[in-house]
Amino acid sequence: MRRKIPWRLIRLPPVFNGLQLRYEILEQHSMKLQDRLNPILKALTFEPISQTDQLSEAINYFRDRDGIITDKAPTAFLEPEERKVLTLKDDVFRPSLYKIFLFQHVATALKSGHLNLKQSYKYRPMDSYIIDRERWEQDKDRLLERAGLTAFADPEPILKTLDTALFQ
Repeated sequence: MRRKIPWRLIRLPPVFNGLQLRYEILEQHSMKLQDRLNPILKALTFEPISQTDQLSEAINYFRDRDGIITDKAPTAFLEPEERKVLTLKDDVFRPSLYKIFLFQHVATALKSGHLNLKQSYKYRPMDSYIIDRERWEQDKDRLLERAGLTAFADPEPILKTLDTALFQ
């Protein structure tokens, strides 16, 4: 059985800090994640909004080069600290770390709604859940009837009732 060494006894080189160590560990263990996520990221079709143009550029770069990342990869979507750690002191680019950052930013953008999936019901743009204006104008009565909401076709009496109830 291996004996565990307490963390306080491990001596790190003076150039390492906690954040750098985190990046080292991420890079070392990235292959399993890359094997799973590379084909997924290549296959998905995203619908970006304006805030994620830089991220979309990086995703397209990733796809166009079949997941092979070089030092020419777009980095505008990265945080300044992330950009800084992508190259080692001897100007060696770290593509595995870049991919980890890309995967993290894609996940964050999906969760926040800044990046949407065409193939998903949960992660689609908000407008795709709504009946478009043209169809609403043409089929309003039929749509309200199908939904059992014909009593709400004229909103004025309902709004007056609510207004009265609210301000009594």
